Amino acid sequence: MAIETRELCFYNNYHGGLIVANRILLLECEDVKIRECLEIKRKFLRSAKRKTVLIIPWSTRDPKKGARYRKIIREYFKDLGIGSIFLNREDALTQIEEKFNSVDIIYLPGGDPFLLLREIKERDIDRLIEDFNGLIVGNSAGALILSKCFFSSRDRKESFHKGLGLVNFCLVVHYTKEKVNDILELSYGREIIALSNGSSVIVKNNKIVETWGKVFKINNGDITRL
Repeated sequence: MAIETRELCFYNNYHGGLIVANRILLLECEDVKIRECLEIKRKFLRSAKRKTVLIIPWSTRDPKKGARYRKIIREYFKDLGIGSIFLNREDALTQIEEKFNSVDIIYLPGGDPFLLLREIKERDIDRLIEDFNGLIVGNSAGALILSKCFFSSRDRKESFHKGLGLVNFCLVVHYTKEKVNDILELSYGREIIALSNGSSVIVKNNKIVETWGKVFKINNGDITRL
């Protein structure tokens, strides 16, 4: 599959933090066991100098599931020539800051976006992510929380929730035709990027510069394939 190169500007109504000059984001919707976004991730990580990723793994309460996915993610990055270190719940803030300063890649995994976002904010890690001057990979839940707002059917109620705002658009992952009507109704006054399974976007300076797989822009009731 060829990588498509784009440069898409969104409405100039973003009120988030300052753009960090060298920060580039890879937002993806990937099954890490299948490695659907392997090639674009390989290309994305090519510019990393330290070849070490910091993984923020707090997206599940199930310790067995967490351990299993730690192994999968570690092996994935190892096969890409990238070493891994993990944040631990018992890390003091000084230890966390040292880990952030030792890498030029951050990875936020899939799982529960509400849990991941809460864990990050409770530890005051959101400011470290917002100030990070490097490569950030967010997969599924990890991608959602990096966005301005994200779509969720939590408690059987479709709505958008506030993210960290590292990009100036809202995000939908695991996008399917069955979700179209619900998302269209909520798209008025919002710029939404919808990622189907196995798709991703690279964002630099709040512009999408590359897409992989089936990616859609939804705004004011209209859908466009990117």
